Amino acid sequence: MAASRQPVRILTGSRQCGKSSLLEHLGGQEFRFVSLDDLQNRSLAQTDPALFFEIHSGHLIIDEVQYAPQLFSEIKKMVDAQKAGKISSRHFWISGSNQILFRRGIEESLAGRASPLRLHPLSVSEIRAALPALPLANLFLQGGWPELLSGDYSLAESIRYLNEYLQLVLEKDVVHSAGIQKVSQFLQVVTLLAGRAANILELSSLGSAAGVQTSTVSDWVGALEQMLMVYRLPSFNTDLTKRMIKAPKLYFLDCGVLCRLQGWQAVEPILTSPMVGAAFENLVFTEILKTRDHYLKNWDLSYFRTKDGEEIDFVISSGQTRLLLESKFAVQNAQYIPTSPVARKIFGEQSAIHLVTFGGDIRPLKNGSYQVPIGLLRQFLLDRLG
Repeated sequence: MAASRQPVRILTGSRQCGKSSLLEHLGGQEFRFVSLDDLQNRSLAQTDPALFFEIHSGHLIIDEVQYAPQLFSEIKKMVDAQKAGKISSRHFWISGSNQILFRRGIEESLAGRASPLRLHPLSVSEIRAALPALPLANLFLQGGWPELLSGDYSLAESIRYLNEYLQLVLEKDVVHSAGIQKVSQFLQVVTLLAGRAANILELSSLGSAAGVQTSTVSDWVGALEQMLMVYRLPSFNTDLTKRMIKAPKLYFLDCGVLCRLQGWQAVEPILTSPMVGAAFENLVFTEILKTRDHYLKNWDLSYFRTKDGEEIDFVISSGQTRLLLESKFAVQNAQYIPTSPVARKIFGEQSAIHLVTFGGDIRPLKNGSYQVPIGLLRQFLLDRLG
């Protein structure tokens, strides 16, 4: 694993998405892997961080670093000393499972001294390449979690796994780390968010339903964002019209987590439910986000909606290039979607809306638009946006 230009690389990602396994695999001779899950390592890092770095010399991978925030300031000292030429160069990869505590240490000590990278659960394209026989619909209940997909988990066992995961993340990580006092109302808001995924985020409505202030709901959504459970997708920013919706849309960063919070126990009822369109749109969004982050792309992601109801699910901007995408839970009956006059005014007369579907093949529709099955979406985005 080559050392980067920045002496510190930060790997963020939700719990159990594979960060530790990836870093341990990438270690080897150049980097030593040290986990603070080891109580001896953790105790030394907490009580004498300078000695910790004396004992663990050379280039290091430090996992679960949030258990010893004392290391952040020591790393800062070393980075500054290296830049001044006072000590020999050392490089670090650091990661942690509690993203709230982890980010707090980074922001306080390592701002401007580290390069961030993000790891997500497995994408649809990765899963299809590794497990071509797996029914795509299973991802609604299993999501992209490596342990569920690499192990011999039944769907019932997957439900138990995600129940335990949610209890750990919500009731331990978020509630404890964010100092949430109104736990029952917080969990109610999380459930309400799942029921409104892939829709406009209305904080005041959520607050009224849970009996808490709008500002409190905003803080809770922010904590969920920090834990990489949800994502607020902004509306497309333009000065050409005042008819645009300004509020963000909200998505969950794993479709299995979303469907578990919605209470589904089997795949078939999801596929025939009126909610399957939103669940599939959520899955499309995560595939776009994973492609952007895993390939280190500088894409701006947004959605387009006017107050008159004209909508495009996703607008992906890369420099002067834009892709317009609409999700549709379909295989064969995907139909061309014409660009509205308002959208043509903003995006250009030749702008085409590509249709991302559950299955099927890549095929041209009309006026430059294509049907793209979600399993091939990653390559379509990379080909079009570079």
